[in-house]
Amino acid sequence: MGTRVFLESGSSVAAAGNESLTDADNESWVIERIQVTEESATTLDASTATVSVGGNNVTDSSVIVSTMQADYDRVPVWDVAWPANKTFEFSWTNNSGAAATINVNLWVRALSGDQSAGDIVGSP
Repeated sequence: MGTRVFLESGSSVAAAGNESLTDADNESWVIERIQVTEESATTLDASTATVSVGGNNVTDSSVIVSTMQADYDRVPVWDVAWPANKTFEFSWTNNSGAAATINVNLWVRALSGDQSAGDIVGSP
């Protein structure tokens, strides 16, 4: 099985507001890339996010959301284990100065082995 994409659709978040997007699946995946789009094409340079899988933080602290707003081949590679029935969570704070609505694309491939949630698994 090749790469699949999960879409987490957000709702409108007021300036200085927060939102958490979550998902779980009955299959195990490696999150290759996390790509964010903002519905009105606002660049989220001041907005921050944290990412966790199965309750384990993947980000050391918050990261700037705009680093994930690039084209697929320009967003960072994560290679993070997302085991079956564990929750992926993308929590973000809108510091753009206006309401914003984001969508998060999770580019994934099948996970082989028994990695724990949030482990870095490397290339296939």
